[in-house]
Amino acid sequence: MADEKIFIISLRKEVLKTPIYKRAKKAISTVKNYIKKHLKVEEVKLGENLNKKIWEKGSKKPPGKIKVKAIKEENLAKVELPEFPFPERKKKEEKTKEKILPQTEKQKEEQEEQKLLEEGKAKKRIKKQKEIKPEIHEDKTKEERIVSDDKKSKTPL
Repeated sequence: MADEKIFIISLRKEVLKTPIYKRAKKAISTVKNYIKKHLKVEEVKLGENLNKKIWEKGSKKPPGKIKVKAIKEENLAKVELPEFPFPERKKKEEKTKEKILPQTEKQKEEQEEQKLLEEGKAKKRIKKQKEIKPEIHEDKTKEERIVSDDKKSKTPL
């Protein structure tokens, strides 16, 4: 099922054909093309350590040749330096579950907080409206009404 092979890939010949500032990028594409050709796969994934090894001296000076270990799985090849193991990655389902659940819980909490804030604001508005409205009694004269309204407006909120 999974074939594992070790290759020594010469990068110098291809890298020297490109401008100096694009050489590390060309080295990466050379590794990918080499693996595609020799393992007959459609997609190639490079390991983190291999990428760091090619870029360690910067974009202008990639290594002249490099030794890699490649594992073929159906139409996918994983490439890494021989000293390092391939990292085991989580399946997409596990990643999506981890990402979706905390976000929905956070969103629910935020919505509840917003509702409480809105209810609190609404209650405050109702209280203020009740305080502002003057009480009108038919048995009081106009002068008494004015005096009672002045007393209410002077009281602190």
